[in-house]
Amino acid sequence: PFHGNVRELRNVIERACIVSENRILSERDFLAALAPQRSAPDSVAPPAPAAVSGLGDDAQLSSAQREHIEMVLRQVKGNKAAAAKRLGISRRSLYRWIERLKLGPGTRVLEVGCGAGLLSVALAQRGMSVHAIDPVPAMVVEARRSAEEAHVGQAMSIRVGDAHRLHFADASFTVVAALGVLPWLRDPAQAIDEMARVLKPGGWLVLSADNRARLPVLLDPVRNPALDGVKQTIKRWIVGPRADAGPRPRADRRRDVDRMLYEAGLRKRAGATCGFGPLTLFWRRFLPERIEVRVERSLQALADRGLPGFRSTGWHYLVLAQKLP
Repeated sequence: PFHGNVRELRNVIERACIVSENRILSERDFLAALAPQRSAPDSVAPPAPAAVSGLGDDAQLSSAQREHIEMVLRQVKGNKAAAAKRLGISRRSLYRWIERLKLGPGTRVLEVGCGAGLLSVALAQRGMSVHAIDPVPAMVVEARRSAEEAHVGQAMSIRVGDAHRLHFADASFTVVAALGVLPWLRDPAQAIDEMARVLKPGGWLVLSADNRARLPVLLDPVRNPALDGVKQTIKRWIVGPRADAGPRPRADRRRDVDRMLYEAGLRKRAGATCGFGPLTLFWRRFLPERIEVRVERSLQALADRGLPGFRSTGWHYLVLAQKLP
C-alpha cells in the first residue's frame, strides 16, 4: 500500500502516466514511479530519498483512504483518465473554464505547484507561454522531462519556487493556476496575495482547496471536523505531544477561501466541488465496492447539476476568480 500523503500520491500517479508506454497503467508503471529518480540537472539540487519516492512518514493516508485508492485502481482496470477522475484529480473543469476564456496563443500562464507538469504541458500544447514552479526539486526534474517528451520544452520555463514568495514581477501573467496546493501551505492568504500580485488586471486565477464541509467527513462521526478539538485532546492524553507531530493537509470552508480571494482583490466567477469518497463509518467502509462506486457517481452527478446539499460538499473546492481591473 502507498504510505505517502495525498499530494505525494497525485505526483506518483502523474509520474506513472509519464513513464507508461501504454494507455493502461500497470503495476510496473507504479513501481517505476516510486523508484529513485535519475540524477537531476546541475541547476537542481538532488532531492532527499523520501521526497523522490513519495514514501515519507508524515501525513500518512488512513487505511480507509488506501483501500479506496486500491479499489478505484481495480475498478477502472488501470485506465488513466478514469482513475484520475475517480481520485478527484480531474482537470476537466479547469480546461473547460480556460476554453471559455478564449485565451489566444502566447498567453502567459503560471502554474504554482506543478508536480510532474501534466497541466503545464497541456496548456503549452494549446500554444500558451507557460511558467511552472514547484517546491520539490524532484518534481521540477519530472516536469522538465515531461515537457521535453511532449516537445514543448521551448514554450515552458520550469523551476523550483515557493508559493509564498513568487519571483515574478507584478502583473506578469494572464492566468495563474494552483491545484492541490492550498492544503499544504503554511499561509494560504499570503500565497493568494502573491498570485494576485503577479496577475494582470482582468487576469484569471484557478485554484483548488480541500473542502472542510465535505460529505464523506460529515457523515462519519469520528471524522467530522466539529469534533476535532475533542479528538485532539484525547489523542494527546493517550499518545502525548508527539501525536501532533508532522504536517497535515488543511481543509478550508468555502466561504473562507472566497474571503481570501476577495481580500486579495479577486472576484469569484465560478466554483464547483468534486470527489465523494471514500464513504466510511467509524473509519470503515460500510458499502460493497460496486454499490459504493455507484453511490459516489450519483453524488457527483447531483453536485454537477447544482443540487443544494451536494454541490457544496465534494472533497475538493475548485474556484475561478478574476483580478479587478
